Amino acid sequence: LLLMLSNFIRRASGGAVLLDDLERLISENAIEAVVRFLRKVTDLANVHAVTLLASVAPKALAEEEQASLRREFDRVLEAGGSARKA
Repeated sequence: LLLMLSNFIRRASGGAVLLDDLERLISENAIEAVVRFLRKVTDLANVHAVTLLASVAPKALAEEEQASLRREFDRVLEAGGSARKA
């Protein structure tokens, strides 16, 4: 997945990447592995001016997992639509 995203990000300078259903990735991997993955993708996105978006069903995650994810993003948009600093 990282290789595919890396190739896309390098070609899509100025675009956007959506990681949908992030809770599924977390359920199949440790949260620590997903956070490392997100850091790598975020670094690539920042270098190539690509916006990284991720969707997650918060009720599917423990509070600690939600907090770990929030720390990885500049902004978090809650389902109600209000943006807040992470």
